[in-house]
Amino acid sequence: MNGFFEHVREALREYALLEPKDRVLVACSGGPDSMALFHILMDLSREYDLTLYMAHLNHGIRREADADEAFVRQVAETAGIPVEAERVNCLELCKEWGMSLEGAARKIRYEFFERQAKRLGISKVALGHTAEDQAETILMRLIRGAGLQGMGGIPPIRHSRGISYVRPLIRCQRSDVLNYLSCKDISYRTDRTNLTPCCTRNRVRLDLMPLLKKEFNPSIVHILSRTAEMLREDHLALAHYVSKIGSDMGLGRGKKGEGGFGWKAFLSGRASGEVPWSLDLEILKSQPLGVQRGILREWLKGFMGTSQRIYFEHIQAVLNLMNRFQGGGMLNLPEGIRIYKDEKRLFLTTHSDDNEGGLKKGPDDSQGKSGYDVNIPGMTSIPYFDLTLRASLLDRGEMKGISSDPSVAFLDYDTISTPLRIRVRLPGDRFHPLGLPSEKKLKEFFIDSKVPQRLRDRWPMLAGGLEIFWVLGLRIGDPYKVTPYTSKILRIDFAA
Repeated sequence: MNGFFEHVREALREYALLEPKDRVLVACSGGPDSMALFHILMDLSREYDLTLYMAHLNHGIRREADADEAFVRQVAETAGIPVEAERVNCLELCKEWGMSLEGAARKIRYEFFERQAKRLGISKVALGHTAEDQAETILMRLIRGAGLQGMGGIPPIRHSRGISYVRPLIRCQRSDVLNYLSCKDISYRTDRTNLTPCCTRNRVRLDLMPLLKKEFNPSIVHILSRTAEMLREDHLALAHYVSKIGSDMGLGRGKKGEGGFGWKAFLSGRASGEVPWSLDLEILKSQPLGVQRGILREWLKGFMGTSQRIYFEHIQAVLNLMNRFQGGGMLNLPEGIRIYKDEKRLFLTTHSDDNEGGLKKGPDDSQGKSGYDVNIPGMTSIPYFDLTLRASLLDRGEMKGISSDPSVAFLDYDTISTPLRIRVRLPGDRFHPLGLPSEKKLKEFFIDSKVPQRLRDRWPMLAGGLEIFWVLGLRIGDPYKVTPYTSKILRIDFAA
């Protein structure tokens, strides 16, 4: 029994599971682990000045479920502890949700704990997981396939939605638990379903674990539990490093769950030095492979708002995109995720956001090539480009100076042909950028301006026929600039 107390105290101290005056909701099924948990916390309640509550969920699965509930209620009444109990039909819910019985039961259980804890104003829920539970979890995840985080197993403490789930028995083996119960003459209920190979965990518990103990290492539970602890610490260290490197790379830029790296976002990022939902390939490739994986996982997690649907295969596909292709490339991932690569960066967006910041895909694409008339003077709204233009004509004397704002253009009105139209690039387009001695292919201008390849076909420009007067936000055409001989000026701007 002393070993049991020692392991509990180690866990409480090392993981700071309890604080003086804590109000704790103790999950109690009536089985040996939860009964040991309840009684050890009762023993420690005076030392820590704890206020205890008991929680019992009747899953409605076994014939003995009602008897288990009655047993737990009696234990709580005898101890003078309030008990919160609920009954559910787990079999019906697992069918309704399309989940396994084990998965549905877990979901129902944690929703119940959260609901009761918040109703009572409690921030800690104590669970009876032991070292055996930890070892079984590690083996199950190893069999199914898991990364460093998954192989960290069951955490001694987990924070979720304002509640801390603590596991004081996580270092105690089942033999310690049973010895403690025997010495204190504490009765408990036996769940017969735990003795049949009806699910993966039971098969691991009943078949695999005894084989490993007998044929390979009698201390396998301790070994696996210790390995999980070391891997969990390694994961935390790696996560800290990934967070630091990711911050330097702008990993947190962009709003969670919102995609869209269109031409406006590119201009905004160029002006601020922060390109939303993009990663610098040179910095990323300079990191060890494990760090690369961690950064990519956090990048996708931030964009999606969850990591639950991010798998090893997804990360590997992104790594292949980074390393296999020269120049540009594109990758479609599940959940509507799309990743683009150019010479310098990775960009994250969604399939539905292939309007690239306002550009609509489909029947209207031909309209983007033929163009949209621009009102001069006046306002022109072009939803295709997510663009509103404002144009005005000024006499030379009205102009006080040329703004350096890239969203504003000043053109010599007498040098441009009308009607003016906003369109995308066409095959063979050439452009004479301001300040350069001659024209060049528009493609070369985009490359020089570091515009990602995927944005070039959908970049708005002010044109008349084949003449390009202004590539919006980037440069006006040199032949159309304002000079000392200009008499009438076209001022045109858009909201970036």
